[in-house]
Formats: sequence, C-alpha cells, structure tokens
Amino acid sequence: MDTTERRGLVFYSLISLVALLWAGFLAQQGAMLWISLLLTVTVLGVSVILFIFLLIQMRSEERKTQSG
Repeated sequence: MDTTERRGLVFYSLISLVALLWAGFLAQQGAMLWISLLLTVTVLGVSVILFIFLLIQMRSEERKTQSG
C-alpha cells in the first residue's frame, strides 16, 4: 500500500468519523432524524464498497506475486 493511499484512507476515516459524530448529535437532539439516518447509511455503504475494492486489489496483487 502506497503512502498516498494511506493518506487517503486516513482522510476518509476522519471524514467518516466526523459524519457519524454529527449524525449521533442530530439523533440525540431529536431533530432531523432522517438526515442522521441518511448520513449513517451513506457512510456505512461507502465504507463497505471501499472495503470490497481493497479486498479485490489485495487479491490481485497477491496473484501477481505468486505467478511472477
């Protein structure tokens, strides 16, 4: 994993944390619950998609090193 990829993942993690904290704050206040739910579902959905892409990338790199 390249350092630029790590920076991107750290940046994404921080943005996701802020979004989830904001969603929790909105849910705690009882206002705009639908926005809180939308933020949570969006962050979790994008995280799952990124995780799948990282697994695919790791498997393809592993196959390259085994074959060559």
